[in-house]
Amino acid sequence: DKNIEEFPKRGGANGSLRFEVELKHGANAGLVNALKIIQPIKDKYPGVTYADLFQLASATAIEEAGG
Repeated sequence: DKNIEEFPKRGGANGSLRFEVELKHGANAGLVNALKIIQPIKDKYPGVTYADLFQLASATAIEEAGG
């Protein structure tokens, strides 16, 4: 909700998954492997945000899984 200014109540991707505290959260188990795949793309295209890459990767994974 763009009208809610306080994070995280407004929701949405922010790229925080790349930080250790997020990667260690039980619900994110195994996502460190996805980050390793995404990192070279981020390095090649520094103008693209982590949040955008995570959103693209998640949508692509769902599509590839038949969802």
